[in-house]
Amino acid sequence: MKRIRRAGLVVASCLSLVLACAGCSDGVEGRWEGTVTERGKTTRVGLSLSRDGGKLAGKLTLLSDTGQDVTKGHAFDLVDVAEDGDALTFVLPIGGTDDPDNVIFTLRLEGDTLAGSLREKRDNTRESPVTFTRTD
Repeated sequence: MKRIRRAGLVVASCLSLVLACAGCSDGVEGRWEGTVTERGKTTRVGLSLSRDGGKLAGKLTLLSDTGQDVTKGHAFDLVDVAEDGDALTFVLPIGGTDDPDNVIFTLRLEGDTLAGSLREKRDNTRESPVTFTRTD
């Protein structure tokens, strides 16, 4: 009888762990929304990340106007996407692969948040904050 009770407790404990993790994230893959603040201007952006043949790839889409050359709805394919544990880096190719206007993102995954900074390739010292929240 004690074995049955003990087995029941083990099963109940395992079930509660599975249910608790039902909302756990699956790494960085998925859809994210957030804000990018650069030079005092905040822009809403969407980020989608997926694996293609084991390689991480993604797009960054403008969800609000920037007041610059690119407009709301414009999507950029990310390049140099790299993941190391909970760290994620990628380059937003504004004007081609080696353009000094390209923006480098350095983020860290914490639950359903990707947070960190961005910096222009030309000015490696000035960083701006960026935060994304998982939407799916």
